[in-house]
Amino acid sequence: MIMKTKELTTASPIDKLVGRLDNAKHGGNGQWRAKCPVHQGENSKGRTLSVKETDTGSVLIKCFAGCTVDAVVSQLGLCLNDLFPPEKYTNYAKYVSKPAGRSRVYIKDETCLNIYILDIAVGLIQKGTQLTEEELEYCSVAVQRLKELHHE
Repeated sequence: MIMKTKELTTASPIDKLVGRLDNAKHGGNGQWRAKCPVHQGENSKGRTLSVKETDTGSVLIKCFAGCTVDAVVSQLGLCLNDLFPPEKYTNYAKYVSKPAGRSRVYIKDETCLNIYILDIAVGLIQKGTQLTEEELEYCSVAVQRLKELHHE
């Protein structure tokens, strides 16, 4: 059995959006500046697009040149729904203080993913299956990742 972690990862709205932006620069406090994909080309030096993650994990977008949010998300191959996390995460996010550097949705998704990996490994061990070196490495990485996520 080979566990493929990338297939299980669910990106948060901010991670989905920022990953598609050109020349995005993190400004701290859940804010980024980037080139607007609607009106700025490769040679543009300014960053007219402002992106902010809210406390609930939703994403706010403003182009200071006047491009609409619809045009920006469409140009990136996204839709407006991609700017909002699933409802189950928004309720969770309202009551948890935000760790620095990572969105709440990202931390929750990564935590669930790594717990899932360890749960599979424990199930295999309980059935008497010996894990391969690769599977043991996945487990080791999952434990380390959980420690990092919850001690940042």
